Amino acid sequence: MDASALDFIVKHDRKARAAHGSPSLPLVVGINGPQGAGKTTLTASLVHSLKEHSLTAVAVSIDDFYLPHNQLSCLSPNNPLLQFRGNPGTHDIALAVSVVEALKSHQQHVLIPRYEKSLHNGRGDRLPPDQWTQVTEPVHVILIEGWCLGFTPVLDPQEILTRTSEGRRQLEASLQIDPPIPEYTLPDLLQVQNELTSFDALHSLLDVFIHISTSNLSNVFEWRQEQEDSMRVRLHDAQAGLSSQQLIGFISRFIPQYWIGLPTLRQENIDSKFKYSRPDCFLKLEIDKSRRVVQKAQRKAQSSTYLRLPIANETPSVFRKSMTGMNAYQKHMAFVNAYARHYEGDSSSAKTSAAIPSELDILRKNHKFLRTDEDDAPDSTDTSNPNSNWEQRIAKKYYDKLFKEFAIANLERYKEGRVALRWRSKREVVSGIGQFTCANTKCKHRAPFMPPPIPASYPFPVARPPPSHQNPNTHRNHQPNLRSWEVNFVYKEDGETKNALVKIRLCGECGWMLNYKKELERKEAEIKAARKRERAREREERREQKGKKKRQKAGEDLGDDENDKVALESEDESDRSSDNQSDSNEKADKDAALKTSTLSTSASDIWGAPVVLETEKSKDEEMDEFFDSLFAQ
Repeated sequence: MDASALDFIVKHDRKARAAHGSPSLPLVVGINGPQGAGKTTLTASLVHSLKEHSLTAVAVSIDDFYLPHNQLSCLSPNNPLLQFRGNPGTHDIALAVSVVEALKSHQQHVLIPRYEKSLHNGRGDRLPPDQWTQVTEPVHVILIEGWCLGFTPVLDPQEILTRTSEGRRQLEASLQIDPPIPEYTLPDLLQVQNELTSFDALHSLLDVFIHISTSNLSNVFEWRQEQEDSMRVRLHDAQAGLSSQQLIGFISRFIPQYWIGLPTLRQENIDSKFKYSRPDCFLKLEIDKSRRVVQKAQRKAQSSTYLRLPIANETPSVFRKSMTGMNAYQKHMAFVNAYARHYEGDSSSAKTSAAIPSELDILRKNHKFLRTDEDDAPDSTDTSNPNSNWEQRIAKKYYDKLFKEFAIANLERYKEGRVALRWRSKREVVSGIGQFTCANTKCKHRAPFMPPPIPASYPFPVARPPPSHQNPNTHRNHQPNLRSWEVNFVYKEDGETKNALVKIRLCGECGWMLNYKKELERKEAEIKAARKRERAREREERREQKGKKKRQKAGEDLGDDENDKVALESEDESDRSSDNQSDSNEKADKDAALKTSTLSTSASDIWGAPVVLETEKSKDEEMDEFFDSLFAQ
């Protein structure tokens, strides 16, 4: 098995060096195979064998990128497929991509994580960084191995049920295990398939692919048991690893993914399914129970896509031989690049492949967040670019495939007040992403929405799990409380500032991130106002203290004068009291005398004159007197 894989890798490494020159980027090799098939042994043997061809290689396993134990234990408590390491969704794919990219860019001191499966009673945990593998020199070949590497997600519920039903029938016919493999619910299987989409970033880094296949999946159970036994011998611990019952339950979580993913990986038109697939870059090795290769198949295309440029002083016959299998356009590009790079001439006028935009380049140039009727109208005035109408049609076709009810957000730069928004694709709408889950691409609550159980009136025949396996809690969408936000999205497009009112669904934490800038400005305004009030209060206190000190100082200077003033006031008070006493006596004497004279006078007047009668005035008379007195004033 290692000899076939070695020849395959060396051949493609030489092709890559001839096409891109030396030194070139490392050749990234993906290796897929069921558990226990010998992937780790094969990669270790290849690392050693490639040294004989002057090639430095490093082996990377996706098993070393499992999430730490504390994250796995609370990852998805209601999905049994994600309660243990192994299935897509339990890996840190972002960390794996960063490590592979660091190795490809020839960075020094690259650390590769290590995962010890014997920790926590066989549940495993990631080792500390000081125990990770360190790569200190550039490598020529990167070997990435994993049991689900190369699997593509299947999101059609009917297709999932069909493949699992057929796979169960074939496995049960060849193997009898106790307890039998449980029948997982469709929502649980769909969630794992949606998690498999994150592997696209890792698949895009692969150059060639080796698939180790076995005709009978029952071999996986025996192979996996051999791995557990070898681990106990290595650790000198008979209790390490998983017991037989635990091992059956562990493997049972992976078997449905084999049923769903392997048919796509084995089909003949696999080259059109993978981003990394190129003609002549896929090797399939069929092994038996003893891991011996019984069949080898390498898929080839009608022509090679490698464009090798001629080197200086190369004879024409050798150059023509290197172009065998190219089509007319590829030959044209090879000759033009050869003239521009190696022979005399004006290289600025040479037409290179980089000058020819792809449809993705056209889409990036012409895509608009919101299109109007003017954008869709053909531009007949643009004579400088005859392909402008075609470019607009490509952009409009992509735009029409987007769903614009809710948006997907990237809040990585929320502290700067910057938010990236895009519309949802059909896959995201079907999965409920962005409506029933958080729309933030980096949120942990972005797992796809779990649909309810299949109703009894479903018109298509499906394989239903028995009632004993149906747990109603597994059909609930355990998402945090989501809130809809209407965002006034201001953006720049074609040098013009535009804005649009966009609706977005976020969890509480991401909603706080969305409003972080405004909340920060509000708190800063509150802090500024509080500081202003504090400064005003301090000024008032200083003013009061200053006035108090002035009053105290003025009181000390007038202390002696106040004592003299009090003594003088007491003497004057005694004099005034004596004067008042004498005045009151004199007044009493005068009143008595006046009273006596009045009585005598009044008696003589009464008897010496006629009696005067007082009459009561009428209202008219009172009014006349009032007006007279008023005008007299």
